[in-house]
Amino acid sequence: MTDEQTALVAKAEENIRAARTLMREGFAEIAASRAYYAMFYLAGAMLLERDLRFKTHAGLQGAFGREITQRGILPVELHSWLLDAAKSRNVSDYWTIRGVTRDEAATHIDRAERFLKEVGASLARSRDGES
Repeated sequence: MTDEQTALVAKAEENIRAARTLMREGFAEIAASRAYYAMFYLAGAMLLERDLRFKTHAGLQGAFGREITQRGILPVELHSWLLDAAKSRNVSDYWTIRGVTRDEAATHIDRAERFLKEVGASLARSRDGES
């Protein structure tokens, strides 16, 4: 794993911890946003395996689906989880009305933790020379 990938994984872990803390304090919408960013950083770490970098969220999301999940490197549901979390992040960050429930936020956090496990295992296999 490169230094950049290590940093992205560390940011993802930090965002998951922050999301859990925010949930405990009653900030579900902000927690959902942090869960999305955890997945976003992890998707970026995976795309670096192919030396791909993106300046937009949409670009990264599309490439993650095309290059990682559609090729069977990671389970396909991770792409849909990333997209679902992105929608919640947009609602959380830009809407003035409440739009993300506590249950939805909890689901995004649980998915971010699974995302972390899947990416960690894939990067470890890559480091060990497996496909």
